[in-house]
Amino acid sequence: MLRFVILVALLAAAAYVLANRVASNPLSPQLTRHEVTVQSRHNEVRFQRGVPLDDAYMLFGGNAAEQGGHFINVLLSGLAQRHVSLISQRYPDFTQCRSPGAASAKQAIEQMALIGRDGRTRNTLLEALRLFEERLQGSGERTCVSLQGQRLHLTSARALSADVDLTNAIRSGHDQTDFYLIDKAAIVPCSNLTH
Repeated sequence: MLRFVILVALLAAAAYVLANRVASNPLSPQLTRHEVTVQSRHNEVRFQRGVPLDDAYMLFGGNAAEQGGHFINVLLSGLAQRHVSLISQRYPDFTQCRSPGAASAKQAIEQMALIGRDGRTRNTLLEALRLFEERLQGSGERTCVSLQGQRLHLTSARALSADVDLTNAIRSGHDQTDFYLIDKAAIVPCSNLTH
């Protein structure tokens, strides 16, 4: 009986550790009312919180960006629901390169640098990216994701090892990219975006 109790306790402890590990974000963003601070292995980056985000996007590209000391989890290229709906009304095949609607879609695609508020959100973003890549290689079916959070405005960035100001370098390197703190993310059917 004692062995059974010990076994159950060990299994419960292992499940707790695994659940917290899976649900953690290696960036661990620090949140205050007006600011978000992200500290990676090499950098500390601060953002001011901006306007809310509540939209769905059709993915057209992206990559995981948290390895190697980056200060974001995922870079995504996405077409907002309002654009998907408008373009698909005129060009239902706009996701195909040969479609005349492809040029309209390309012009409206947004570049987004995303920081998950927690591990679950981070994992959903990574799963959407994995699914996008899998479908692109297979069926060609599109992947869509619903995002809720806040726009972020870069206020400062510094290299931790040398205490070097990186703010201008990051701004110029991401001048076409919008930063977001994502509170909730969900993979959604793309048919939801065309209505």
